[in-house]
Amino acid sequence: MSLAYYNYSMTDMPVSLPLAVGALLFAMAVAFVLYAARRERFLWFWALGWLAYSGGLLCVVLSASLGPAAGFRGIFDMWNILFLLFSAYAFARVETPDYWLRFALYLTIWYVIGTYYAFDAMSVTLPVLAFRACGTVVLARAVWRYWRVPRPEKLVSALLFLLWGFGTAALSVARADPLLEVLFASLLNYLIVVVFLRRTADVQEETEKNFRLIAENAADVIFLYTLVPAPAFTYVTPSAERITGYPVRDFYADPKFYLKLVPEQEFARISDAFEPSREPGGGSRGLVSRMVHSSGATFWAEMNTTVLYGADGAPVALEGIIRDISLMKSAEEELVASKTSRDRLLSYVSHELRIPLSSIIGYAEALRDGTIEPGEREGALEIIAGKAQSLSRLIDDLFQLSKLETGQFSFNFMIVDVQDLTEQLIGGQMREVAGTGLHLSTELDRGAIGGLVIADLQRIEQVMANLVRNAVRFSREGGRVVLRFAIDEEAQRYVVSVTDTGAGIAEADLPHVFDRFFTRTKASGGTGLGLTLCKEIVEAHKGEMTVQSREGSGSTFTFSIPLYFEGEGEGPAAVL
Repeated sequence: MSLAYYNYSMTDMPVSLPLAVGALLFAMAVAFVLYAARRERFLWFWALGWLAYSGGLLCVVLSASLGPAAGFRGIFDMWNILFLLFSAYAFARVETPDYWLRFALYLTIWYVIGTYYAFDAMSVTLPVLAFRACGTVVLARAVWRYWRVPRPEKLVSALLFLLWGFGTAALSVARADPLLEVLFASLLNYLIVVVFLRRTADVQEETEKNFRLIAENAADVIFLYTLVPAPAFTYVTPSAERITGYPVRDFYADPKFYLKLVPEQEFARISDAFEPSREPGGGSRGLVSRMVHSSGATFWAEMNTTVLYGADGAPVALEGIIRDISLMKSAEEELVASKTSRDRLLSYVSHELRIPLSSIIGYAEALRDGTIEPGEREGALEIIAGKAQSLSRLIDDLFQLSKLETGQFSFNFMIVDVQDLTEQLIGGQMREVAGTGLHLSTELDRGAIGGLVIADLQRIEQVMANLVRNAVRFSREGGRVVLRFAIDEEAQRYVVSVTDTGAGIAEADLPHVFDRFFTRTKASGGTGLGLTLCKEIVEAHKGEMTVQSREGSGSTFTFSIPLYFEGEGEGPAAVL
């Protein structure tokens, strides 16, 4: 057997064959155009496959002038099968094994050497035919296994590829009319075009479905607002109802519905965001404003619109996004408040530290220089000791307050009988008031005082001691301090109040009584943190603390903590 089975003479060749070859070349050109437009890898391989097949047919057309080189049609046919195999894998987006390319290169080299040195035809062509047969089987298998097309199309495609691979080889060996191959190739080309169009439609449908899924489940409001022929909302995502409270149909019904989303003072700004701009690069507008929910509540939102321009440069539509930024704004406000509080704290601390330190330094230098007379040294040392104690109290209070606010303060909660707690609080304050020249009295109904509370005895005593100490500090000699203990049956709370007949608190100062470093007078000697600590401790007990006062008529500080009932599983201990 010689290489002549691949050769045909010009006299045997049908006249229509060159036209058919031209048609195949035209089909290949179409494939390249499709690839350039869509950048699909499988179209690239498909085009290369038909380029190889056209090369094989050209070998037939030019067989008279090519001589022995016309036998290279076998190589072209082999590369045709290889590129079709690559195309099938690429269509399914599956990686092609690289050994196929290596085998094809090896066989091409072998075929060239065999042809050049006139090897036996069987030894040259048999490996190529075996490669084509294996490639054809794997090609059909890849189509059946990987292509995501309807099963009938998949079956027809696999069978046609099998017929193509084995059929073209048989037609070549049998020296059949090449026009049959051309017709067969046209049929296969038509099939691949149909599959490609079907795939394109499926991909487009899947893309639209995914975009719709993303849009309909977007957290933000996405909208399209057309400007021509008339302004109107043409698309609004369902998230609009969740964010604004208004159904989507309300947007479609009113072109100026956006005015209902903001307070009246924001009408000009939001109207400007919906005004088209003809300036290059000026098509984007942003707005951060409070918006009005359908319920009347307000929330912070950010809206961005972008102008879409037509071919003539005229604005045709707006695309926009509305995003609820309430959480971000809240965090921003908390950050600003925290920074302000920190700055105020540093200012207060530096001020409160500077005053006693200045006194300590002044008296210490006077003692060292001998400026103070020997008889006055005792008094100077007492002043230094008193200022040092004030600093110590300030540092202790700051440390406790910091631990309370960061949740690092430890409590020893236990179930306590209200009567026992009341007696302990009264006994401790009797000693606090003794020797001050004030009259201490208590008001309680021992029969009505009963029940249990969950409390840290030491911390509750600290609260009580601070309140009584303040009452003593701001009361004149001969004044009265009244301790009241009661049970609020309706609210189910244990209520304690401390009332004095002192100077009272100005109405303007009442909102700031529990603020850090608030003091009614600089001469009080307090750190300004005592009441802040008391409120934090009471709130840690799930309680409340209030104040009532009139300037010149004394003050009443009240705190309450919830009663505990057997079987309850929740209390301060459970929370902290």
